[in-house]
Amino acid sequence: MERTFVLSTVIIPIITVLLFLCTWWKFGETEEYFIALFAGSVFIVLSVIDYRSYQLPNVILLPSIALLLLGRIFIHPFGQWTYAIGGLLGFLIIFFIVVLSHGGMGFGDAKLFLFVGLYGGIAQTILTLIISSLLGAVIGIGLIVKGRIHKNGMIAFGPYIGFSAVCIHLYGSPIIHWYLSFFY
Repeated sequence: MERTFVLSTVIIPIITVLLFLCTWWKFGETEEYFIALFAGSVFIVLSVIDYRSYQLPNVILLPSIALLLLGRIFIHPFGQWTYAIGGLLGFLIIFFIVVLSHGGMGFGDAKLFLFVGLYGGIAQTILTLIISSLLGAVIGIGLIVKGRIHKNGMIAFGPYIGFSAVCIHLYGSPIIHWYLSFFY
């Protein structure tokens, strides 16, 4: 009970303020600022829910996907198809992992990656997949070593996806450009 109180009264408000400040700093008062604020807020809400219940509820996720899709019809700095393909790619990769892992991940994670793709496009979706997987693995291994979870225990993947997606949307362009420079 005490951990939940600290999370909801101290940590989440601080994270929200930092999200709003970093987003303003990066985008200023542009259309992308409002997309980033919306998506970041959805990531915060879903991360808290996933952390507490290991679920990403459709009642929040599906309307958020629809609203972000609608927003991307009008606001698309990288072109509409980049976001559509990013969403489809993110969904399909996680969908196949869910099917192959026989319950190791949930379909909520696949739908969340559809949201990630609509939020950031193809390159940011791939980088989010890599970074969130590494982050989740490192923290999961740390929790196993500390005895906080068992070897086959569950961890909520949503917070790592959301954190990675927001950080990459705000600061991932130099990483993406550096990586792509190897191919040009």
